[in-house]
Amino acid sequence: MLKTIGKALNSIKTIDKRFTQLGQTETQIKVEKLIELTKDKAEINELIVKFLKNLDAIGINQKSPRDSTYLRLNYWARMPQLLQLHSVIWDLCRLNDVSQRTHRLNFNTKNIGLLDPKNFPSNYYNKYVKDTKDQESRFRNV
Repeated sequence: MLKTIGKALNSIKTIDKRFTQLGQTETQIKVEKLIELTKDKAEINELIVKFLKNLDAIGINQKSPRDSTYLRLNYWARMPQLLQLHSVIWDLCRLNDVSQRTHRLNFNTKNIGLLDPKNFPSNYYNKYVKDTKDQESRFRNV
């Protein structure tokens, strides 16, 4: 009985240690891993691109200054739509074993969270968000 309890406590300690390590990983590394794990999952990719495009339409992109009141008000006005899209993305990621924890959309425009455009590599961002040609055929089977 005590052996079983000891094994259970050790496994809990190992899991806690792993989640602590994941929490300390740099954001860019997490985003690159997300891109790598979802490269063959067109639905998740399309939703991520749609989320990034919605942020770009507000004025939040990789290089934009995020201090303006107009930007914050526009972000807050579109918050319900962004929250829905954000939660659908992470629900799909958990269902497809891409993510093991819940992610929250921050209300601060300076750091939106893991899906902040500034965290994505510029080649990915330019290819999928900024490049408007060939958008229909990119995820045709979604």
